[in-house]
Amino acid sequence: MIQRIQSIYLLLTTLASVLFLPSDFLRFTEKEGIKFIMNFKGVYKISGEQSFEQIGKMIPVSVIAVIIPLISVLAIFLYKHRKLQVKLTFAIIILEFILIALIIYYWSVYIKSYGTQLSPGFWMV
Repeated sequence: MIQRIQSIYLLLTTLASVLFLPSDFLRFTEKEGIKFIMNFKGVYKISGEQSFEQIGKMIPVSVIAVIIPLISVLAIFLYKHRKLQVKLTFAIIILEFILIALIIYYWSVYIKSYGTQLSPGFWMV
C-alpha cells in the first residue's frame, strides 16, 4: 500500500525509466542522409531501410539505465524505513545526473566523429 507521496514519485520514476530502456532517445542525421540512433545498447548507423550497424557501445549508460528502475522499485518497498528510502532516492537523483552527463558526452563524441546533426524527437525530453 502506498502511504507516502514519495512512493508515488518513485513509482513514476520506475515507469519512466522502464519506458526509457527500449526507446531510441537520440537521433542524428548526416549530410548524405545517413541516420544514426542512440539507445541504451549503443549507437547504430542506419544506412538503408533495414541495415543497422552498431558503431559504438555505451556500457556505462546501459548499466545506469538498468540500475535506476531497480533501485526505484527497491525504494518503494522500503516505505517503513524512511531514512533508507530517502538515501536511495538521493542515489537515484545522482545516477540520473550521471546518466544525463554520459548521454551528453557520447552525443558530443559522435557529433564530432561523424559530422552529424541532432534530429529533435520526443524521447530527447
